Amino acid sequence: ELLRTGKVPPVKSEPETFLTFVPDVGGFNNVRLALENVLVIARATSRTLVLPPPQTWYKLGDKIHALEEFLPDLLTSQRVSVITAQHFVEDKLPRTHALPPPSNVVDVVKGCHPTHKAPDSCFVWYAWLEEHFGRNEVIPDVGLTCLVFGSLKTNKCGPKTSSFTTKQQAHNRTLLDGYGLYGAAEGPILHMRSSGQATHFHEEIEANRKGRAKDKKIKPMEPARLGRLLAPFYAYVIFPEPSVSNFYKRLIRDVVHFDDRIYKCAHVITRWLGDYSSLHARRGDFQYSSQGTEEVVLRSVKRGEVLWIASDASFRSFSAFERAGRPVVSLAYLLDLQRRQKRHIIIERRLDGLSMPPHEVWAALENIREHEYGVVDVLVAAEGRTFTGT
Repeated sequence: ELLRTGKVPPVKSEPETFLTFVPDVGGFNNVRLALENVLVIARATSRTLVLPPPQTWYKLGDKIHALEEFLPDLLTSQRVSVITAQHFVEDKLPRTHALPPPSNVVDVVKGCHPTHKAPDSCFVWYAWLEEHFGRNEVIPDVGLTCLVFGSLKTNKCGPKTSSFTTKQQAHNRTLLDGYGLYGAAEGPILHMRSSGQATHFHEEIEANRKGRAKDKKIKPMEPARLGRLLAPFYAYVIFPEPSVSNFYKRLIRDVVHFDDRIYKCAHVITRWLGDYSSLHARRGDFQYSSQGTEEVVLRSVKRGEVLWIASDASFRSFSAFERAGRPVVSLAYLLDLQRRQKRHIIIERRLDGLSMPPHEVWAALENIREHEYGVVDVLVAAEGRTFTGT
């Protein structure tokens, strides 16, 4: 009905138009937030979304993986038009009569590393896209602006955020015309810089940082986060018509979806755990240190209640909780049990009374690939009765 009445545009324009973007370089939740935003913008303007090249992902191992390996429905759903970077370069780009990219750019779309110093740096591709298809005004700022598709009855768009901090201020964000910025009239290919200033102006940012260390009068290059889409799409991309807004919410729910194997694995683990609480502790992360959470956890987690630990630290470093009567379990613990079981090593019964995992847990874990472990960990942690951490 929405398509018939024109409230929602066709999946693809004719002739076909494209939107390229830079994935967030943070954790996978940040990657997913940015992806959801650009997917909605592409769908709202009938553009085909071009996925980033296969690459390594922060905290998900050293191997290169394509984004669609995590979210397989991106390429198979008929409700959106999404293609890989390699497909775009080899098949779609020549039809637009754009200048062909140089060979080093073509090589990168097959697989790359998202750092500037890597010999196969993904930013070779992103820099080429920005040079040829980027526009200065197509740099999102979720803290200071919002993108509106349609007519708002008010000029308000939620609280504004300072460009230097995340502290809310009294005034409202600036409204931007979504169709005007991203519409097909601007050309067949449009590139969005969407992972932060520092990733694009790496040398300038570094020089500025070193300069400020010597001279406090030098102003920082802010906002360094400009371009990062670290907001739910429904808080940044606004559709005034409720039925249209709901259409895009359902679209993201159904398309940006992990493989069912992952959900099943998380489900059987939570069913085995029963009533439990969760702790997210970042101790090996370069910018966080979740120390001092013990008192908070002991206040919120009942004695005898299982505590699921989602952490990059050693499982044994949380033994204080066990001594305080909170049985501790983590994905690393389960994987270690699984390895020992395969080698026929005797597994001692737990002294805290927690039953050993049933066969269905081992069977579900067997179907999970190494780069997907972090997703299972997050899903289990999210289902805890209480959640403590970052």
